[in-house]
Amino acid sequence: MRILFLDQFSEPGGAQQCLMDLVPAVIARGWKATVVAPGEGWLAERARAAGAAFHCVRCGPFTSGRKSLADGLRFLAQTPLLARQIAALPADVVYVNGPRLSPPAVSCCNHCAPPG
Repeated sequence: MRILFLDQFSEPGGAQQCLMDLVPAVIARGWKATVVAPGEGWLAERARAAGAAFHCVRCGPFTSGRKSLADGLRFLAQTPLLARQIAALPADVVYVNGPRLSPPAVSCCNHCAPPG
């Protein structure tokens, strides 16, 4: 089983800690874990230390809190590239750990052939 974990942040927060509590259990079960996030940081370091692969994607930068029109336009422009980057990584299951990477994940999954 190959599980692709997508996170919108590279630095620690509650969701990232939960993800990193889950990854070692996935690996202990003999499954392959790949963590994807923007930038090298705490999450990349922890994922690799746990035995997961890590892939950096370009997502942002975005302002904190309320998003500006520029943030929205930047995200729209980045979504197709993010979808291609996600689609290029082999996975049986995709775990999206935050809403920002949901649109590109859904976009790439809509182009996948159903299992047959």
